Amino acid sequence: MDNEATKKLIDLIKKDRKKVLQILMNLFKNFNGRIKVPNELLEELFIKKESKTINGEEILISEFIVTEDNKQLYNFFNFEDFKYENLYIKADKIDGNTLDLMRNNGIPFYTNNIINKKVNNQKFKDIIIDGNFDGWDIEGDDFTGCIGLPKINPNKTSNKSIKNVILKDTTVSGNCNEVDITGASFENAVISKEFSINPQKVKNKDLSRTVFSGVKLIGSFDGTIINGTNFNNCETDLVLNLDKIDTDYEKKSRYSKELKYNKFGGITFKGNLTEFELISNDFTGSKNAVIDFDRLAHIHISSKWNNFSDVTFKNIHRVSEHFIFDNGNKFANAIVLYNAFNCDYELSWYEQISGIDGYEKIKMINEDEIIEEEIKQIINPEIEKQKTKKKKSN
Repeated sequence: MDNEATKKLIDLIKKDRKKVLQILMNLFKNFNGRIKVPNELLEELFIKKESKTINGEEILISEFIVTEDNKQLYNFFNFEDFKYENLYIKADKIDGNTLDLMRNNGIPFYTNNIINKKVNNQKFKDIIIDGNFDGWDIEGDDFTGCIGLPKINPNKTSNKSIKNVILKDTTVSGNCNEVDITGASFENAVISKEFSINPQKVKNKDLSRTVFSGVKLIGSFDGTIINGTNFNNCETDLVLNLDKIDTDYEKKSRYSKELKYNKFGGITFKGNLTEFELISNDFTGSKNAVIDFDRLAHIHISSKWNNFSDVTFKNIHRVSEHFIFDNGNKFANAIVLYNAFNCDYELSWYEQISGIDGYEKIKMINEDEIIEEEIKQIINPEIEKQKTKKKKSN
């Protein structure tokens, strides 16, 4: 809209505001998205100027007001570039437009001054925040780049939920007992020393899509739902018993168990991963992750797009070539065990897989040597004790 068109529209608004606004709303109602219009038009529609005396000095205050007659247009328009001198916002509702106005005009967000404590699916980048979010509904919010390290206690949110909340650049305290944490990300948040999460106590024991970076995990994983969960850089001594987790698989799937889109850095496993359909998991930095094809060689393996770094494979010669060549799995730093019984099979298998991703970094380890080393660690100290006793007796 050029300057002349803007001026004409403003003149029409001054003549018959109610009628013009109704016409504008009818024109825009089928428009999908937010419309960018000149600041002069936004000023005419939403700004009320008032002179106030502050500390003996008369200052022209520009108050941004949303009323019944302009509320719908407020939802149609884009305020991301609207900047105004001495702008004052009476914020009884927080949404994307309000945050744009605060962001562009350097207006602090005082959490305790807001009447309707609800803001969902908004981005707080460059917003100055003062206060905490106790009693707020903040589902879906992204605090990345906010200013002031606002305090968030998940247990004190109005609906006990931090679902899909990106907590970067916030201070997290309290606990997550009975809280919905699905899709929440703790990465690059400031985590209070006393803060920890017990998977047994979160809502529905559901850890789906949660990013636990920087968080201390206590309790156990028994009965928890793990789907798209990122454990990288979390702090935990817990063991993930594969026989006791809820994989939340779809009943119509032909597979009895599934693990999908997880990152298991720092997690210690118990059990055999062979029983699972594995899709897009990353095992880098995990411990005791084992896939043993010995007793389940007859099962069709469809696992794909996984990073098997730090996973130990046993009896891998039994699995179909389909698993190795066709499914986009990565094997760099995977461990393949062989022994005197299956040595020829495993080494022959290794020669056939040149060309798969990470082939040259697969660690081929003789299982007999490992067992021998374990026996030595047990027996050698006893032998030394006997030698010492013999010397003393002589």
